[in-house]
Amino acid sequence: MIASMFHFDTDAATMSVWLFGLMVALGAGLSFWFFCFNARRNGLNQGTGPLTYFLGIPVSLLLSRLMFCLLDASYTSITDLRHFFRLNDGGYALFGVLIGMTLTAAFCALLLKQRPSETLDALCPSLFLFIFFERLGEGFIRDFGISRSLIYGTLQGTFLVQQDMDLYLRTWILEAVIALILFVVILRIEAVDVRPGYVFLKACMLFGATQVLMESLRYDSHLMFSFVGVQHVLSMAVLGIPVLILAKRALKTNKGLALAGFILIPVVVGLLIFLEFQIDRTETNRYLLYGIYALALAAPTVVGFLLAGNE
Repeated sequence: MIASMFHFDTDAATMSVWLFGLMVALGAGLSFWFFCFNARRNGLNQGTGPLTYFLGIPVSLLLSRLMFCLLDASYTSITDLRHFFRLNDGGYALFGVLIGMTLTAAFCALLLKQRPSETLDALCPSLFLFIFFERLGEGFIRDFGISRSLIYGTLQGTFLVQQDMDLYLRTWILEAVIALILFVVILRIEAVDVRPGYVFLKACMLFGATQVLMESLRYDSHLMFSFVGVQHVLSMAVLGIPVLILAKRALKTNKGLALAGFILIPVVVGLLIFLEFQIDRTETNRYLLYGIYALALAAPTVVGFLLAGNE
């Protein structure tokens, strides 16, 4: 229910949607359980988990649907508002869920007279756990969570490649693995960094950096507005905003590193735009281009972590 789904009349397609929904429901349930556990472990109010998910699930559902309807080219031409409320018609945005849960967690923290930063820190691992199952669910939806046609046969015959008329990389597998790795990494960061809000900032940088790369690999036309991938842009914002926040905080203590943070974000954005044009319109070696792409994303992420450690 969170990513782009489309209603088909065939039994096989209907089954795939149900299986996707089952994985999403499983992810939501385990995410809720882990957040309740993690919130108690971090000393938060016992009602933090139930209240956050009781309010967060409907808010996230509506926000993810609204984002898709307003920002995806396949829906922006629809003038009948009733289509927006046909939830079984398909079309959702994962970022809507993440934004919805984040805003709800901060709001519930204020209701319970807790620091929003501490609640968001406790929520981060649960979100990655949910993303893991949601990405696995994408594997049941045909032609979703895949790349543009591969021009090299390096991975042909492996589980990472889907073969139809052409070869396609199953990006949903990579995104699921990344989500699971980030779940473990954030738990480790949470164990050693007790400063309120810093787990959340580091989680944003790691997710943003990896997801920018994944959104470049994805080519399934999901949440596209003209030729711009909306979640691609949002992923860069998730990486860049924490770096800028940390750079601003470090201006008085480490001006050189702070300036590096401020400068890197626009430079990297410009470089990535150039690389996207190279990937789409030239015959330049894709491995070389994506190697540069990954290094470009690593630079602000590393600087962001250095800025976080500087305080």
